[in-house]
Amino acid sequence: VIGTQSAAPVRIVTLPGPVTVSIYEDWNLPADILQAWETISEEYGDTAIFLRYGWFRECWPRIDQTGKRLAIFVVEMDGGVRGICPYWVTTNRRGKIASVHALTKGPYYDWIVTAGNRAAVIAAFFEVVWRLGSPATVIVIESMQAAGVNRAAIETELLRRKACFSLVQQPFAPFVDLRSSSWEQYYSTLHPKLKNNLRKGRRRAERDGVLSFEAIRRPDSLEALLTEL
Repeated sequence: VIGTQSAAPVRIVTLPGPVTVSIYEDWNLPADILQAWETISEEYGDTAIFLRYGWFRECWPRIDQTGKRLAIFVVEMDGGVRGICPYWVTTNRRGKIASVHALTKGPYYDWIVTAGNRAAVIAAFFEVVWRLGSPATVIVIESMQAAGVNRAAIETELLRRKACFSLVQQPFAPFVDLRSSSWEQYYSTLHPKLKNNLRKGRRRAERDGVLSFEAIRRPDSLEALLTEL
């Protein structure tokens, strides 16, 4: 539920271009920004579900907010919103930004940026953070896909600025490729303890009804399925 009164940005920074970066600390964003958020996130395809305004708004209350402030960086250029970067920040005793962390509690995070403006939006974000921060300001971007559309532009900008940064990659959401073998062949390679757990789990599930698997690809039936679940 969005309030009737739109929030005003707590800070506006104007950069050459001209580029304007507005920082909001309230979820009641102006209607044009909310519309841009939804429109741009659609460009991300299947991962758009983790980039919508509603997803981030639901994530924020689940974060320990002690000493943290919501900070939604909205980048505007060429007469419209071109990028949105939702974060939470901490400040030092002088009021400077001490740290910036990705606002997420899910499996995926990214910046909501129009395809043709990635480099400009990312450059604007880092410029504003460094202007409002200190030499010791830390920026943490977690849960971004290694093959994400913004990853290369972020690294390029950090290298251009000669910034000190580290990149940590790790496997996530592992899967088993069964195209070259059958389930039975794969099952035979499992540890005996895991086989036993799978058998027990299947028996428990079958006591409650028929165990089945279905991939739902009918958007029109989604509402009824979620209601049932």
